[in-house]
This record gives sequence, C-alpha cells and structure tokens, in this order.
Amino acid sequence: MQTQYQREVFKKDRHSFASIDATHNTTHYENMSLFTVIVRDQWGHGECSLSFLVRSIALMQIPGFPAAWMVTSNATEVTIDFFLACLQKQNPNFIPKNFMSDRDSAQMNAIQHQYIESQLFLCWWHVLHSWQQHLIISHYPALWDLLKKWVRVAEDDKFKVYWTKIKLLAPQSFIEYIETYWLPVKALWSAVAWKNQMVFELCNMNMLVEV
Repeated sequence: MQTQYQREVFKKDRHSFASIDATHNTTHYENMSLFTVIVRDQWGHGECSLSFLVRSIALMQIPGFPAAWMVTSNATEVTIDFFLACLQKQNPNFIPKNFMSDRDSAQMNAIQHQYIESQLFLCWWHVLHSWQQHLIISHYPALWDLLKKWVRVAEDDKFKVYWTKIKLLAPQSFIEYIETYWLPVKALWSAVAWKNQMVFELCNMNMLVEV
C-alpha cells in the first residue's frame, strides 16, 4: 500500500536512508504482520508536524516517514521480496544509499536482491536484543555495559581492544556465539563500517515507525 502523497514525497526528497520493520499484533486477526518501509529526507526527518519533530529531537530520536506498508499473513523472503519489488517498480528512482533491517535473513536477502546499490546495515537495538537473548545480563553487568559501547566504536583498533576485554568477561558459549554469527558480518552492525557517512545518511535503529 502506498498513497499518492507518499509517492510525491519520494519525488520531492532525495532519500539517503531507508529501513524496513515488521510490527506484530497490529490487528485482531491472528498471525498478521504490518511491514513498513521508513525513509528520511535530506534533513534527516520525515513529513511530520513541528511539535512532533521538536519532541522527537528533545528525546534524541529522529522520526521517519512511512513510505509504504504491507499487511501479510507471513514474513517469508518471497513475500518481502515481492513487497520491495512492487515498491521499486512504483518508485524506480528510489534508491536509498543505506537500507536498515534487523537480523532477519528474509528481510536482508530481499533488500539485497531488490536494492543491490544500497548498503545494508543492521539495527543496533535488534543487535543488542539478540545478544541479550544469549546472556543473563544481570549476571554480567560489566560485560553488558561493554557490549552496548562496542557497537558504537568507530575505530578498528579500539574495536579490537573492546573485543579483547569482552572475551575476558564473557562465558565461552557467548564468545563462540559472537565469533560464529556476528564477527563475520561486522560490516553490517559495527560503527567501524559506518564512518565517512553524512549525519543523516545513518540511523541506529529501523523502528522509526515506533518513535
């Protein structure tokens, strides 16, 4: 679903950032999800009221503009790919520099298939949430504090120093989890790979629709 107004915003603004997010339990129907593609304009925000923008800036949160929706009974790669293909066909000039997702292979593969020119990044909230599922953070408060800072480290040498400290504090199972599933895709979530970007070309979360 995309309104005429949403298409007009696409034509008016040059979007350097887009994200996709699924929101569950948005209707009374079972197993229905609402997918939203969010964009931000050249000023880093979407079309919104001044009062909403001021409140969001005060909270250090930049709102986004919902560019398109999909209501679906499944979240398979085929379905998401179809959604993005329709969006691209409707808006052939819409090619965001950066496209953000959570660590969902169906979303990631669909983005990389339909927007091959866009750089894929992962939402920090979802990254940390995934790590939290493999760690009892109340048992490792110092480690959790390091992990939250680690994603934001922009220098490669400092990134390695943090990883050394993390390995001294973390249980072996967590170290193996990070080495297996996250270090190979470091460029998707580490701030080391996010350097040399304009301030509004990046965002640390894909859930702008919930801001």
